[in-house]
Amino acid sequence: MGEPSVIIVGGGSLPDEAAAPAGLPRVATVKQLLEVSGRTPPGCVLIDVPDAEAARDLCRRLSEESHLGETAVVLVADPPDVPDLAASLADLPADDIVFRPIGLESALATAALAAERRRASRTLSPSAALLPQRVLNDILDGTPVAMFVIDVDHRVTYWNRACEELTGVRRRDVMGRRIDGGIFYEGRPHPLLAEIVVDGDFDALHRLYNGKGVTVCTHIRGAYEATDDLVMRGRRRTVSFLAAVIRNADGEVTGAIETLQDISEQRQAEMRLSQYQQRLRMLASELSLVERRERRELAAALHDGVGQSLFAVKAKAALMQDLGLDGRQGELLRQMLEQIDHTIQDARTLTVELCPPLLYEVGLAAALKWLTEQFGKRTGIAAAFVGEGVRDHLDDDCRAALFHSARELLINVERHARAGRVDVTVDSRDGTLYVGVRDDGCGLNPSSARHESHDAAAGFGLFSIRERLVALGGLVQIDSRPGGGTLVMLAMPDHASPAGEGR
Repeated sequence: MGEPSVIIVGGGSLPDEAAAPAGLPRVATVKQLLEVSGRTPPGCVLIDVPDAEAARDLCRRLSEESHLGETAVVLVADPPDVPDLAASLADLPADDIVFRPIGLESALATAALAAERRRASRTLSPSAALLPQRVLNDILDGTPVAMFVIDVDHRVTYWNRACEELTGVRRRDVMGRRIDGGIFYEGRPHPLLAEIVVDGDFDALHRLYNGKGVTVCTHIRGAYEATDDLVMRGRRRTVSFLAAVIRNADGEVTGAIETLQDISEQRQAEMRLSQYQQRLRMLASELSLVERRERRELAAALHDGVGQSLFAVKAKAALMQDLGLDGRQGELLRQMLEQIDHTIQDARTLTVELCPPLLYEVGLAAALKWLTEQFGKRTGIAAAFVGEGVRDHLDDDCRAALFHSARELLINVERHARAGRVDVTVDSRDGTLYVGVRDDGCGLNPSSARHESHDAAAGFGLFSIRERLVALGGLVQIDSRPGGGTLVMLAMPDHASPAGEGR
């Protein structure tokens, strides 16, 4: 693809001595332009006049010439004459604008891009034609994301309004000039990400942005992103920036674009959330310690108080039985002794459930196996356990939370599920310990289960179980549908366990 023909209109700042060797004609008027171009319109016209009004007049006159309808127009202007790029392009039929001081080579590169856009738009259907540059500028200028564009010489070719607001630097003060990293780094020289990307200097990329989270962007090819703490307009900000090269239709790098987003509030919110989560974990740990202590005290009270009293009552009832009571009195005494035996057994079971020695001496799997067996014996519901021998490396808080959550789920099955079978499973994989409780009962609506928290008959309730485990870094998943049973899966990071260790 050859270079587009270019004609310079006006006698402004672009040097004649460079134009002649390049074979670029320079004319003073539109009439002369038409005479020089003949029947073959140029690919681009560079309007290079010192007076802003004259430039505007030339742009309008060019747009009125049907012979030049496919010719791109690039305006060379002084920044003071055009303080607002978007506003200037909005009322000018120009494809692009460059600011003095600018060399002929850079001006011609811009002209080539403008001509290429025009040429590409002719090959597309009207609905897919490329937007005029001024429309694109208007769109980009209205975005809240700060962005700027540089060419291969690191000169700024675009600087949107959001970038002005973020940095406090007007576009008229940077357009056409080499980008100054000091704008973002308190006056200290510092290569910007866009400069490094346009140069392809990846050694500098990792050297200068090491520790700033520089990564390859996953959704934009050839782009890089990083985060840094910058001081702009007297305020320290956490800024996320992304830079990518710009290529022409031939795949040649013509510049780079960089976007900047102030994420200070987001970062502060993340820090507050992290502090809240840390505090929540501390409170959960403290609560777990209190609960374990209270369970042990209650278990001791049941064993030493209620248990001993029941044994005393049983002993006295046995003495009464030795008196040889018969008839109705003897039968009542026999029933009373049976009831005392059942109560003693229930007290023993409750004592162990409150503070199971197996849980702390052997492990979670052994304790859950015992719990499942006791549940089946007590309720008559078919209960099976899978996971014997699975080892855990949980601390006492997490181990107790999983055990008592499983116990609460079994109580809910007994009271609410109308189930004929329940399965309890324990599995360890990929550094996570899983405890599942599945029943074949009436099921429930998962959306209502997520909000269950006030059912006194359900004890903790699913809501309380979830909150307790989440505070300790765990998860709760519910799979249920009305009439289809329920599976509640509890998951807890088994941090000390090598990934994949199980049996």
